[in-house]
Amino acid sequence: MAFMLVMVGIFCIIYMKPPIFKQMRYDYVYLLIVLILLSIIVINGTFIDLMSDGLLVTLTLMILSPLYVKTFSAIGNKGEQNT
Repeated sequence: MAFMLVMVGIFCIIYMKPPIFKQMRYDYVYLLIVLILLSIIVINGTFIDLMSDGLLVTLTLMILSPLYVKTFSAIGNKGEQNT
């Protein structure tokens, strides 16, 4: 489940086109955090259990929720026209 959430987050990053946040350096830090989370998920699923699956899903949702909110608000604002 956590892996699928991270994959949706990566597609949201691609959809949003940088800069996602106000400054580009925050985008790089956020991308680094997402990649570290992805490596933890791969290590947890392949080699050794570092943390429980519930904690991993919770951590994934906490990290990716700002990105989901920004992406869905951008999709919602796409249909509106400025008059």
